[in-house]
Amino acid sequence: MNRRSFLQKLGLTGTLLPLIAILNPFTSDAKTTQVLNTKSPSDELNHRNIIIRIKKDIEQCGEHFIGERNNQYTRNMFSNMIKVRLDYYRSFGFLFDYTIIVDETTNPPSVIDANTMAGKLYLQTNNSINWVILDFTIT
Repeated sequence: MNRRSFLQKLGLTGTLLPLIAILNPFTSDAKTTQVLNTKSPSDELNHRNIIIRIKKDIEQCGEHFIGERNNQYTRNMFSNMIKVRLDYYRSFGFLFDYTIIVDETTNPPSVIDANTMAGKLYLQTNNSINWVILDFTIT
């Protein structure tokens, strides 16, 4: 007896079937385990969408610091604002690891004198061994 016929015998038909299929109260068999463990082309697309979303979040956070002085306090405030958003993505399992670098190595005196702030963001999404490097500049 398959799942659909079992659910129909219980009287669960129509619009509830997709919801129950998502919740999946049944144990998985070998065929579903094989399907879940294979990579699909949509995995790459999902990684790309996450990176695009994170880039937009950096832009939104950077808007708060336009025209601010480039000192240690401002860099820490920006870094903490980004960390909160990246921890949000990590909590949902979109990110595996990240590193934010906004310090004297990315902001030499010439960048500070130009009243801009530069930084690097290293991202590693789930199911990926590659790190994505995002360089950003706030002017």
